[in-house]
Amino acid sequence: MRRLVAGERSVYGLSVSRGGVAVLMSEPQFPDEVFLLEGGGPRQLTHANRELLAEVRLGKVEEVRFKSADGTEIEGCGSACRRSTASRRSPRGA
Repeated sequence: MRRLVAGERSVYGLSVSRGGVAVLMSEPQFPDEVFLLEGGGPRQLTHANRELLAEVRLGKVEEVRFKSADGTEIEGCGSACRRSTASRRSPRGA
């Protein structure tokens, strides 16, 4: 068995057929698109967000971790708005 996808990506919506394995995949700076998982890695099949991404600039997304009141570690992601400063970032659950 070998890994076909790596990095900070969300992969879900798995669909298996004779043609291969199709998935929905996203990254912090890249909304969901359909990919075909092949031996050489994922191959993008859809470009539904191309126009949107050409018009907007997304904030940088960073992983954040903190402890809840009972000590449980919480993992999420934080994003600074373009007008924000680093000291004013707010965590948003992932």
